[in-house]
Amino acid sequence: MVSSVDSFSVGAGYSRNLRPSGTTAAAQAREDVAAQVRTAAQSGASKKELEEIVGRAGQPSYSEEELVANEKEINDREALKERLRAGIADPDEELKVKAALVYPSSWPDEQKLEAARTAQANGNLDSPVQSRLNAQRPHTLREMQELSDPSRFANVVWKKLPPGVAKPLTPEMKAELAARDAHAAQLVADANAQREANPGLYSNNVETNTMYETNVATLDEATVKSRISYITDLIQSGEAEKYSFRGGNGDQTTTSIHQFLYWLQQRAKTLESDGTYSGNV
Repeated sequence: MVSSVDSFSVGAGYSRNLRPSGTTAAAQAREDVAAQVRTAAQSGASKKELEEIVGRAGQPSYSEEELVANEKEINDREALKERLRAGIADPDEELKVKAALVYPSSWPDEQKLEAARTAQANGNLDSPVQSRLNAQRPHTLREMQELSDPSRFANVVWKKLPPGVAKPLTPEMKAELAARDAHAAQLVADANAQREANPGLYSNNVETNTMYETNVATLDEATVKSRISYITDLIQSGEAEKYSFRGGNGDQTTTSIHQFLYWLQQRAKTLESDGTYSGNV
């Protein structure tokens, strides 16, 4: 059991999500960051301070073995989704596939199957299965490293426009920007209203198994990168499987942490673009 929102990612829970999956130098580097987080958490550091520690460490690195294992895990899960979409005639085989899709890959097969049987008997299996089926394929760790590699922009030449060349925004563009700002402000107001109407969901002293994430549309570039790193570590560590999830992107909502990660990745791509104005965000 963990506390919602602010306390979810602090203390032992936060550092546990950074734990290494092996004994490589890359894994040890991640463990060093986790140790810093544990020490800071024990000293009473806030969630923001803990995230700053992770941010200063930069993007986590992974060994080739870890990258290959991650690619295999994602591809295997996508293959399971395709099998379910195509239909499986044998009920026992179908249950095995659902168990493999829903529960952590680190669990033994029998443990996953037993958990699936229990969930099915209680009517609680179809929802997480459908959530996995609806989720977009997440980027692999290798793909995320490539997306965040600064060398992608090594050949970019920044030039200043000659005086008088840049044109001011048109009234229409200003109105659209103002509308977007108003929409973002409304999202914040709605979130605050929800917090006030449901204080139990957000109290640091109330325990819950639900993780609530900030609306992706309101995040800046630095925060997006931090959340991608955190959510990825949460998924890869298996901790994400222990909690239900709530997240949003503009007026869209999801209960899938994988869909939320996809939205974060798309937001990062948008913010890393050349900055050309677009009315469609």
